Amino acid sequence: MSAIGMLFDVIGGLGAAGGAVILLNQAYATVTTRPAPGTIVNWVEEKDGEIVRFRAQLAYTTPDGHSYTSASASRQFDSDRSAKPAGTAVTVRYNKAVPDLVTIEESFNSRWGVALTGVVIGAAALALGTLMH
Repeated sequence: MSAIGMLFDVIGGLGAAGGAVILLNQAYATVTTRPAPGTIVNWVEEKDGEIVRFRAQLAYTTPDGHSYTSASASRQFDSDRSAKPAGTAVTVRYNKAVPDLVTIEESFNSRWGVALTGVVIGAAALALGTLMH
């Protein structure tokens, strides 16, 4: 059994496992939330030590006609805030059981890309490690 093969096995296992965990988390978020049209009302600055991030204040209407204004559950960096200034129309994802739990919809690459990349690279490293034994 070669040391390089074992290294690829470890790297592959970690990559595939990490990607799978992220995939499951994203799948759960997709199943438990619903999309709705919304607007960024404003951005609220939050400091976490030296790190400055921003939380969007979102206004949105659910398909059943209820309107909500709530702070996003996720924080963004300044580049996100610059790309989507106040007044920008966005798609939000909200939890139907807790409508104030809302986030801005992520792109396909943001939501699934990292996880799928981890799984693919992990599986390839596992396969390579197996071939090196």
